Amino acid sequence: MNFADTYIDMAPGADIFKVEVVTVEATKTRAENDRMRMKLRVIEGARTGTTFVNHTIRTGLNRANTGDTKKDSMMMDFWMKCLVSLGYSAAELREHGDFEWDNIAAVNKFETLKGRVGFMSFKPADPENGQKWSKDWWITESQYNAAAGAQAEVVEATTSSDDPLSQMLND
Repeated sequence: MNFADTYIDMAPGADIFKVEVVTVEATKTRAENDRMRMKLRVIEGARTGTTFVNHTIRTGLNRANTGDTKKDSMMMDFWMKCLVSLGYSAAELREHGDFEWDNIAAVNKFETLKGRVGFMSFKPADPENGQKWSKDWWITESQYNAAAGAQAEVVEATTSSDDPLSQMLND
């Protein structure tokens, strides 16, 4: 058996994660709208570090082609955030023009998402407290780095021997 591409098919805890797109699948919603489903592999968490490495997040985005200007504009914003998080620049996307839907799941195309690394804020579902679905949103690498840096500062501050209260108690 080869486990090279096997991941823990379980959602991680809440955190901001560095993720890799491992599968992409074009599907339809119940209303028959086009949807791109993705499975993301956790690389590391800003707060949790390597605790959830190789756990998976399942997410997706609907295609912005409903004909409803407001809904389509909102979906274009979601897609832009996703694609920028996955390493595209806004300028590059504008210059390329049409982002071909059928190429998203293809290999070696401009639109190919599989294998790309991005950043996502994730909160798992909590049915016991009324949250039926997980919540996720794409963020930029700089937002991830800021969160990871802040967490490192908290860890350093709590393990530092420069704690004035500790010094008073130990004197």
